[in-house]
Amino acid sequence: MRTRWLVLTPGSGKSYVPKTFSVTMTLAGPVDAGPGLTYEVDAKTDTCGDLSFTYEPGTVYGDALGPNGWAQWGSCQNQAGDGGIELMSVEAAGNKIIWEFGMKAIGLKVGTVFSSFVARVDPSNPVLPYPSHGDVGMTGFGLIDAAAGTGTWKLS
Repeated sequence: MRTRWLVLTPGSGKSYVPKTFSVTMTLAGPVDAGPGLTYEVDAKTDTCGDLSFTYEPGTVYGDALGPNGWAQWGSCQNQAGDGGIELMSVEAAGNKIIWEFGMKAIGLKVGTVFSSFVARVDPSNPVLPYPSHGDVGMTGFGLIDAAAGTGTWKLS
């Protein structure tokens, strides 16, 4: 399992401002689009605190209302400006899961430093979209797979 943090808009120079922020989780095999698994990517930032990106396909909630994932923006606002959690439709195809956001709509700014990366797959709650590991991190009951990174990445 590998996670990539990426600014998708090309450009450079002092006046360049990225337009899109994307988080990609790459798995060894295909993403399971049915119910039963939760895919998550977490990181700490120096501007918004703890961020978390979740994809939970096949829940009754997601099938009825549409969103199959969410972003938790820590102390920063979501794209709508009404809190730190954002329900969304996450793209999943082949062995990749992609969360994508417009830079103008989120609280992250150029220069934000990311660290303490964690990616994990664990069992889902079969009805409501909430990861089964709760807030216990890498030792959650039923954890299927996890990866962690110790480096840093700067949004530029």
